[in-house]
Amino acid sequence: VLDVMNLVGPGRTSGWADATRLHTLRMSHCSEHDLLAISECSSLRELGLQRAELTTHALGALLRLPHLSGLDL
Repeated sequence: VLDVMNLVGPGRTSGWADATRLHTLRMSHCSEHDLLAISECSSLRELGLQRAELTTHALGALLRLPHLSGLDL
């Protein structure tokens, strides 16, 4: 489980495709770009997002995660 509040400063996140053993992620203040990047983490099972810039494009990408069974927006 990874709870992220301020892991990195403002800017884009990356490396999500390499997080092959991450199953639960909770984040706040995500941009659409962050959500699209997170959607590359195919091992995610539970995702919690607060104050996210949710677009239909980002939501569609998240819903295509193959193991996602819990989504808290």
